Amino acid sequence: MAPNDVRVTSAQAEVDKLTAALERQTATQDRWSAVWQVRGQVVQAVEQWIRARPHGTTLEVVETDVRPAKSVTILDAIARERGLAKELAAKRDDIACRPRPAADCKRRAREIVDDAMARGTIDVASLVQHFRDFAFPTRLAKGGYHWWNRPAGCGACP
Repeated sequence: MAPNDVRVTSAQAEVDKLTAALERQTATQDRWSAVWQVRGQVVQAVEQWIRARPHGTTLEVVETDVRPAKSVTILDAIARERGLAKELAAKRDDIACRPRPAADCKRRAREIVDDAMARGTIDVASLVQHFRDFAFPTRLAKGGYHWWNRPAGCGACP
């Protein structure tokens, strides 16, 4: 058939129309699959959180009236919340990496030394009274030597 035949041109128009419809449906499917993928991730995260909660705790239903702005979609709201979560995690990590204040370190060192003194493991009296080094208490232990602990053939065995 000739390319300018009526049947060829009508068939080509039908193919073009069906191709455009297929592209529209594929685009719609891609949008919806992205939405369902995000929803699935949210559901999975919630289920993991519920499984990981401490034993004996109960969940309470709290209903809130959430009305996002007219121009904000659910995906935009989720992206915004993720951004806030990343900012909070960065702040938490920054705080965890900071050195502790000197006053807190000195207070904690005093607590450790006081606890050790109360248990009797360190004698700090010479340090406090005479600026000498502190000492660890020593204890001599004596034990008997029994005949069954002696090596065989030593001549001292009965």
